[in-house]
Amino acid sequence: MAKPCILRAKRDNIMGKIIAIDFDDTIHDPSQKPTGGRMGKPFEGCAEVFQEFLDKGFEIVIFCVWADDEKNIATIGKWLDYFKLPYHKITNIKPAADYFIDDRAVHFKSWPQVRLEILAREATSREDI
Repeated sequence: MAKPCILRAKRDNIMGKIIAIDFDDTIHDPSQKPTGGRMGKPFEGCAEVFQEFLDKGFEIVIFCVWADDEKNIATIGKWLDYFKLPYHKITNIKPAADYFIDDRAVHFKSWPQVRLEILAREATSREDI
């Protein structure tokens, strides 16, 4: 059974492409969280880029692992509205999309390339400790 999602705005261009954007650490900056807060401010440039995508006819789908009930979806929606970030849907299900924007993504070209990128990231993260 599918988890809940909300439709924020009607798509004007049903032939437009879909951009799926991860919420945590991609839209909101966790280093900018207020004391006791769950979400930081948007990363610099976020609002302008979202608006440009919308103006070009993209459907913007926000996905977040904790958007698993109406209360959490409403919380994310209120945050997006507060910072004037346009969107069409919020969901916790990875949508069918033309583009994915995620801070943890690895762009696939080949399995050897994926292996090298992940191992390089792991080596870097160990150096940071």
